[in-house]
Amino acid sequence: MESTLLITNTIEDSLLERALKAEAEVEFLTEKITYPEAQIRLLAIKRYGSSSEKTNKDQLKLFDSAFNFSGQYSLPFNRG
Repeated sequence: MESTLLITNTIEDSLLERALKAEAEVEFLTEKITYPEAQIRLLAIKRYGSSSEKTNKDQLKLFDSAFNFSGQYSLPFNRG
């Protein structure tokens, strides 16, 4: 009976040791991934952030004449 208890304790200790190693590895790999993820986020913000969306004021004036001009030649809407 004592040998069975010893084997059971050894198996439990072995499993506990494996679980602790696995948890430590998961924590290590999670920390290892955190830095590259942050770098990717920062680069995406830098590349696609609001600074890349600046528009020249004269650029929007191109559409003013098109919107004002289009009303002269519009056809009536036919619902039939």
